[in-house]
Amino acid sequence: MPTVTVADGHMTSEATIHRADHVAEGKWRSDWLPGRWLNETQARNSVRIAVAPDRLEADGWAQSLGFTINEAVGLLNAVDSDQPELDWGLDR
Repeated sequence: MPTVTVADGHMTSEATIHRADHVAEGKWRSDWLPGRWLNETQARNSVRIAVAPDRLEADGWAQSLGFTINEAVGLLNAVDSDQPELDWGLDR
């Protein structure tokens, strides 16, 4: 599984455009969960779900956010439909 990196107040992974940002002492925000305050573990789990929603551990990650994995993926997909498609430079 790709790693989740924390640097300069941002939690990211090379495998997704999604991220979580540190906004206050012990408080994080995930770009696909607008309006939700998260702790660091929840923020990391939000990025993990964006990277690998099909992993066995994903249900536990989603539960830490108060969702089933299907609910989390539905929210993630709803946000993704508003995002521009990334151009990876690959011919399809």
